[in-house]
Amino acid sequence: GTAVVHDTIFASTSAGLLRARISSAINLLDYRNWTRELFNPGTPTDNLAQLLTYQGHVYGASSYRGVYALAGTGAARAWRNLNNSYGNEARRLRPSAVGLLASFDDSDLRRVAVPAGTVSVLLPKALVGTYVFDMVRLDDGTLYVASFDRGLLRFAPGSQTPEVIRPNAPATAADYGLVADAATNSVVVLSGGYSIDNGLQQGNRGGFYEYQGGRWTSYTRENFPSATDFPNLSDVSHGTRTPDGTLYVASYGNGLLQWQGPGKFRQFTYGQAGVPLRGSLDPEAGTLDYVRVTDVSADPGGKYVWVTNRHQRARVPGLLRYRPGADAWTAAPWFSGFDNLNRVVVDNYGNPWVAELRAGVSVYDTTSHQAVAFASGTSVSRVYSLARDRTGSIWLGTGDGVSYYSEPSQVISYLSGTSTFADAGAFAVPIVRRGTGSGYAALYNTTVRCIAVDGANRKWFGTPSGLWLFSANADEALLHFTTENSPLPSNSIVDVAVNDKTGEVFVATDGGLVSYQGSASLTDSSPSCAEVYPNPVRPEFAGLVGIRGLVNNAYVKITDVAGHLVYSTRAEGGTLTWNLQDASGRRVSSGVYLVLTSDAEGKNSCVSKVAVLSN
Repeated sequence: GTAVVHDTIFASTSAGLLRARISSAINLLDYRNWTRELFNPGTPTDNLAQLLTYQGHVYGASSYRGVYALAGTGAARAWRNLNNSYGNEARRLRPSAVGLLASFDDSDLRRVAVPAGTVSVLLPKALVGTYVFDMVRLDDGTLYVASFDRGLLRFAPGSQTPEVIRPNAPATAADYGLVADAATNSVVVLSGGYSIDNGLQQGNRGGFYEYQGGRWTSYTRENFPSATDFPNLSDVSHGTRTPDGTLYVASYGNGLLQWQGPGKFRQFTYGQAGVPLRGSLDPEAGTLDYVRVTDVSADPGGKYVWVTNRHQRARVPGLLRYRPGADAWTAAPWFSGFDNLNRVVVDNYGNPWVAELRAGVSVYDTTSHQAVAFASGTSVSRVYSLARDRTGSIWLGTGDGVSYYSEPSQVISYLSGTSTFADAGAFAVPIVRRGTGSGYAALYNTTVRCIAVDGANRKWFGTPSGLWLFSANADEALLHFTTENSPLPSNSIVDVAVNDKTGEVFVATDGGLVSYQGSASLTDSSPSCAEVYPNPVRPEFAGLVGIRGLVNNAYVKITDVAGHLVYSTRAEGGTLTWNLQDASGRRVSSGVYLVLTSDAEGKNSCVSKVAVLSN
């Protein structure tokens, strides 16, 4: 920071505290015109983290030292360390009508009376938290405090009871796994997680956050302190929903959570009657914080929930099935690697595909009770994620790109004896045919940590180098988002999920959560007439007009009221965007436009209107 008093400027720099005279004859860009200022001669390497001028005096805050004041002139000029001002990391000095406000880590919020320099407690640490990053006092005495661990606090004049101002956002930036569900029109963020590289637990009890109806609800111990309302399991990492809206959450330490809301939950863990979950340490009954569930996936019909339990016990099943309707558990037979499973997804035939931690992929056939392993080859090694697309294909995100298995029924035919293993085929690597990377394998030599499928069956791939959108069969890269061309807080993508109801793409990064309004949603019920937004389109609007609620993959024509064709295209899923341009790339003029939609057979037709305004 800098501070100016009379004709002198002070600057806190990486080289320490410097001062210089302000004059038209002095070039402040020349370092030789600056002089080192020793505010603490006993430790000349000290620096000031905060620096300002207040009521004609210079004040500074030094970490693990306290508040300093510069006073006097000539031989009497000196820095003074104010009594009772010591603190840890110096965060902020802020002027106010009642004195200088000072915050340090793990300290009370204090006030410096000027010019006396006496320091007193304004608010105790118990009220403002351990880390106060900023504060401001209004003229009427209202005090706002930005506390890292308590949130934004508002203290009314003379009050010691804060009002907590909570933004409409998750409680923290922690995000390990995402669960998007069109039926409930919700997205759940799981704070996570565990290390996929070495399988170690993190011991995180940050809870999870649900976005529904435009609002966030954070299910954390702070918001739900009673264990009868919220169990606060450790390392919640992945989840799934069944058609009745029940959320199932995998805890890498405390088993499986069945969640229907505060006070309406069940926890499944080792030692419960009929529950085959196992712990990783002995004695299991005394180490219930090591019941590691890595993933959970509901079958397409919602009848069963498949669970992977990583316990690393030889010849002990690790692939389990729970039937909510009967409240019954079943363990699949043990196969090699099934005690070290990481991810699971269920195909359209109800058969689970599982990935072994840092190894290959297997599919378990629920009819023959046999498993087929795809355990070698670069396309299935180091598997980080699994996904089922809208045609039933199984997709893998691996340490060297993506691959897919196009027809899971081939495995059933092989296991039933009607075909050979060679007939069952293998995972294929998609080759880019158009655009960037043409002629090469999609995301060749790139780690793909997560996969999401949108309403148009396009693939969203999360990597350490940003977020990619590929065509349905991954033969063309359509978009590549990074921190340089988007609001992504980090290029390191942790998970991605698409809300098929709205087409919104939620992206978890190691720097926090963002969302992107995608152009492909899915209309599950009978389509109604298309919804156009914004409507009307005002002159200052420079974005894309959204059209949703269409029959899936609808044919769309936009005309003026006289019937002249302006634009025609085909929707991606149940959503379409329009850039307000005609077929020649010119922005349309002011007026009312008709949006005509229908399916490929000319049925489910609909006519909507949108008004475009211009200056």
